[in-house]
Amino acid sequence: MPSQLFEVEKTFNQARKELLATAKTVDTRTGSELKKLERQLKSTNAKTKKLKTQLETAKEQFSRTQSVAAAKKLETVKADLIDSRAQARVLREAVKPLKEEKKEAKTLLQKAKALDEAVGKAEKAWKKKVGKPRKKRRTKKKAAARKTATRKVAAKKRPGRPARKKVAGKKAAARKTTAKKRSTARKKTARKTTARRKTASRKS
Repeated sequence: MPSQLFEVEKTFNQARKELLATAKTVDTRTGSELKKLERQLKSTNAKTKKLKTQLETAKEQFSRTQSVAAAKKLETVKADLIDSRAQARVLREAVKPLKEEKKEAKTLLQKAKALDEAVGKAEKAWKKKVGKPRKKRRTKKKAAARKTATRKVAAKKRPGRPARKKVAGKKAAARKTTAKKRSTARKKTARKTTARRKTASRKS
């Protein structure tokens, strides 16, 4: 089943590219043919206009001279004018449907471009979305446990506070010991003094 889907996707992408390429080709070819016919029509219209002027001149010349040469010239100009008008009519009839074809080709090209751009954007967005690693959701309990563990680690990393407490405790113990020693020494001194006084009073 996945292989069939891949084949369908491959066929779709190929068809999309072919559609865009064909639309560009048709639009270019139709536009080229239309321009060619329009140039021919423009040239024929200019020729027709020129023949009209020549016909008027030939008529005036024939009316003045009534010669055989003037008559032949008039007939030749008339025939050329008829042909030129007929050619212009054919060209106009050919230009009309070609303009419609050009319009349709342009519309098809715009659709093909829009489709290609839309699919391209969708593919980029999908690749970007799939390429990102998914973030794991943290539960409240796990988050609280992690905070507690972080605080414990931070407390362990602080060497200053426990050391100060130990030093203060040692100092207090040393003070107590010194006070005891002093008290004992004073008591011994007092006992000796009392004993000396007693001995002296007995001798006397």
